Parts: sequence; structure tokens; C-alpha cells
Amino acid sequence: MTTPAPQHSWHASDGAPLPTPAASAGDGNTGGPRRKSRKPLIAAVAIVAVAAAAWFGMRSAGAGEPGHAAVGECIHVAGAKDNPNVSTVACTDDNADYTVVRVVENSTATGTCNNLSDTALKQQSGSRSYVLCVNKKTS
Repeated sequence: MTTPAPQHSWHASDGAPLPTPAASAGDGNTGGPRRKSRKPLIAAVAIVAVAAAAWFGMRSAGAGEPGHAAVGECIHVAGAKDNPNVSTVACTDDNADYTVVRVVENSTATGTCNNLSDTALKQQSGSRSYVLCVNKKTS
């Protein structure tokens, strides 16, 4: 007659039986805590980086254009009088011709600068139009 192997029952210190571990279904999960995926975080960081790059790219693409000249900034005017090439420059630059005293958005009416400045430059870029009221820069 063979004696069956004794069966042991494991209990916690308070006498309650310990749970038996769940069998693994071959998915590599051993019952431990699951690690959260970092994919949503990586995607969010990528979206923010792309948005920031686009914003800075649009701002730098506009730098030097007269539509971005603000009151107090200086511009350089080159080219034909009927189609001038206007660019924003540092007021300390030797090429600084005029100081902007007013910017009138969505207009080509140069009369808006009367009694305010020496000259008015109307500019159009696509559907955007504006007038720069400028004073000749003195040395």
C-alpha cells in the first residue's frame, strides 16, 4: 500500500488561507502590476513639439515683412517707387530709412497718415493690406 503525499495548506499568520496564484495563460503576465503604456505621453509630447515648431516657424517667416513692423520699429525701403520692397531693420542699422509711427490694418487709404507722418506706404500681401505711416529717419 502506498501512502499518498501529504497535502500542505499554507495559512497567513492570522490563520486565513493564502490565495493560490492564478495560472498564466502564456501571455507573460505573472500576476504582478501592469506597466502603463507610455504611447499616449509620447504622442502628446510630439503634438506639442510640432505645434510649437509651426508657431515659431510662422513667426520667423513673418520677420522682416513690413506687416510685422510695429510702431517704433524702423524699415528699409528699396526698389521701384511704385512697388517698393520694404523690410524691417534695426533702428541702429545704417539702412534704416524710416521709423513707423502708425500701422493701419485692412486698408490701402494713405490719407489715414495725413498730419501724422512724413509719408505713407501702402502694402498688400495676398488678401492682406495695410498702410505704414512713417517718418524719415534722421541721423
